[in-house]
Amino acid sequence: MPARDTWDVIQSLFSPSPAFVEKKFQDHRYFSALAFAIYGTLGLALWIWDYVTDPISAQHTILLRLSYLGAFIIAGTFICFARFRIVAWASLFGWLLAPILFVVMITRLRLGMMYGIGGFMFFQFGAVLCFQCFPLCRGMPNTRF
Repeated sequence: MPARDTWDVIQSLFSPSPAFVEKKFQDHRYFSALAFAIYGTLGLALWIWDYVTDPISAQHTILLRLSYLGAFIIAGTFICFARFRIVAWASLFGWLLAPILFVVMITRLRLGMMYGIGGFMFFQFGAVLCFQCFPLCRGMPNTRF
């Protein structure tokens, strides 16, 4: 492979064409919707672990855990809106809110730090799945209202 072709491949990773971005979004948006729905369900189901580790304080986290059902709203935006920009902003907002809620939850539990690094990695690995329909670098910086 000549050096120029290699440079073109690298450049296409960081600045893909608008046609590629739209095609990738259309091809992967249902998978991303499913991933958001699964992560919302898992975020809610982790209340069981809250109850196992700290039954008394877990009562104070149930409403925060129920807020993870908001991931179904984000999943719905993937299905209902075929526009890249609307879905990009909605999913970014939801994904930034989820770890903040997690930190609030673990501060309410006496043994909240029992989740450890695994609790935070839950969100980091999920981003790879949930944002499958967006390009590597040309997602949010070039998204305008």
